[in-house]
Amino acid sequence: MDEHIGGDSIGEPMDQTASRAPGDAIIEMSNLPASSIHSRQPLPSQTRSTQVWEPFREVNIRPWHEYPRGYPRLAAFQSSKPKWSMYRGFGYLHSRVILNMQDEIGCLEDELITLDEDDYEQQCHVLMSREYDLEHGRCDDDELLVNVQKLNTFQKPSRPDYRGIRAWFWNERPLSESNEQYIKRRDDLISFENKDWSDFDKMMDVLIRYFTVKTWSGFTQKIFTTPEDREEIRGGNYIYLSQSRVEGLVNLIVLFSIFVLLVLPVIIMYSLISAGDNRSRLNAVGILVLFTLLFSGSMGMMTKAKRHELFAASAAYCAVLVVFISNFSNET
Repeated sequence: MDEHIGGDSIGEPMDQTASRAPGDAIIEMSNLPASSIHSRQPLPSQTRSTQVWEPFREVNIRPWHEYPRGYPRLAAFQSSKPKWSMYRGFGYLHSRVILNMQDEIGCLEDELITLDEDDYEQQCHVLMSREYDLEHGRCDDDELLVNVQKLNTFQKPSRPDYRGIRAWFWNERPLSESNEQYIKRRDDLISFENKDWSDFDKMMDVLIRYFTVKTWSGFTQKIFTTPEDREEIRGGNYIYLSQSRVEGLVNLIVLFSIFVLLVLPVIIMYSLISAGDNRSRLNAVGILVLFTLLFSGSMGMMTKAKRHELFAASAAYCAVLVVFISNFSNET
């Protein structure tokens, strides 16, 4: 059955173009499934095409060696890792500017003192002009001092990182000889990387890098680099170490060291005190002193603990071992 809505009759053929007014709609009912309140047959369900998307893993990474040689390649390399972001701090120039402004403000201060000694009423306009110059110069000097102080908070590049970027400059030659002279000013370089590593972290980084260079092991390179790092260095003979991977290994070593320093002295002192003689008890005290020194040295090397924190932790560790010895001695 065909039903046309928009004309004067239903079910009769009609000239649609002649009788349809602007804005009318024609709905064809013959192709739609019929259903009523007396029918128990539901309308056929509309099946939708479902597509399961896999987790997003693909990333678009352009290796630095695909950039044109020159400043584009240098910028791509330095932006690839925070540790390669080394730039000059221009400490000498900042000091010269500060000294110059300091001398100018000092001269204005001397002039102001001289004007204060004159009659205020006769030279009021001169004194007001000098005060404006002094205030303007002081504000510029304060702003410069604050900016230089912020600049001095940046860390200096570490020795392995500096060696790495010098080796990259030597192999790639991205700039001319005159333009690459800035990288040789190591004392004036600052790094954007905020690497708050302890001495143990630095030692592990050097050992892993040394082992990887000597053996050129692909397995070691795969362990200590992320997939993004491997994609970035694809095609280049350079070694990258992911900071998160190195820190993960360091954390495992620290946890194992803590376990050994807590369990091993207890086992040794337990076996010594169980003998029951005085010599064994003295040996247990010696073990206590030895492991307390080991704990202090390990904490000082593996962490960046301050002196008072190191002292408090060592005292607590020694107290735990003393309590163990005293309690077990009383029981035996």
